[in-house]
Amino acid sequence: MTRILVVEDEEHLAHGLRFNLEAEGYEVETVSDGRSAVERVVDRERSYDAVILDLTVPQGMGGKATVKELLATDPEAIVLISSGYIHDPLVTEHARHGFRGVLLKPYDLAELGKVLSAVLENR
Repeated sequence: MTRILVVEDEEHLAHGLRFNLEAEGYEVETVSDGRSAVERVVDRERSYDAVILDLTVPQGMGGKATVKELLATDPEAIVLISSGYIHDPLVTEHARHGFRGVLLKPYDLAELGKVLSAVLENR
């Protein structure tokens, strides 16, 4: 089963994303900040096929710092950026920062499935 780690500080968005991904057959875990994500990825007892990472986490480590730490731990990690800030340089130049794809908020379920399928097929 494909395992996804979702980093989202807004509980209702994390819950909705988890619900929709599980309905598509993914196994999903959620955390509310980047530090927790890094800890889970470093814990080799857990493995994830992809990490969906919220760009902005006001009360914790956000996208820019988290992707650097995740890729330092595992250079092959599949990390997607999730944001509603479509003009942010981390979104517009996501590949330059180590992200494999972009999921724009509000989530479009068809687009979510397309992006995840594309990045997971190319691992």
